[in-house]
Amino acid sequence: MATIGELMLLWDIRDELKRANDLVEEEVLRRSEKELRESEEEARDKMQKWKNETIEKMKREGYQLFIALKDEGSKPIYPHIASVQEAEMLKNNEVKLCVLFQKYEPVWEVLRWTDETREEAQNPSYIRKIEKLLEVSKEADKRVYVIGDGWLV
Repeated sequence: MATIGELMLLWDIRDELKRANDLVEEEVLRRSEKELRESEEEARDKMQKWKNETIEKMKREGYQLFIALKDEGSKPIYPHIASVQEAEMLKNNEVKLCVLFQKYEPVWEVLRWTDETREEAQNPSYIRKIEKLLEVSKEADKRVYVIGDGWLV
């Protein structure tokens, strides 16, 4: 049979082990949070780089994202907006670049008006396209990343 002193010692050891375990758990959590922050920063940096490359592609090659937004008659919704204008609007954050990913692969890029109250954002065809983007983003293997805002959920 253990003496009171031995029981007290075992009790103290148990408390010390619990404190040590708590410290280990805190350190694991701290490191996990740090790794998560670093991962998020890396993702933000990559997406910002993507945005900058898209702007350059728009200026250099005439690449247009709004031109892909067509009404039911297959006419561009915003035919008056040139690629250079799109690039400037993206650079000035008048529009946001939304990237649809499927299983971590980008499958579609679209511009979204930052100010949804502006006249151009009230175009019914534009509204339907954005609603479709949001609907598709809810599918299990798809997500939309809005550069500057993060993931749409």
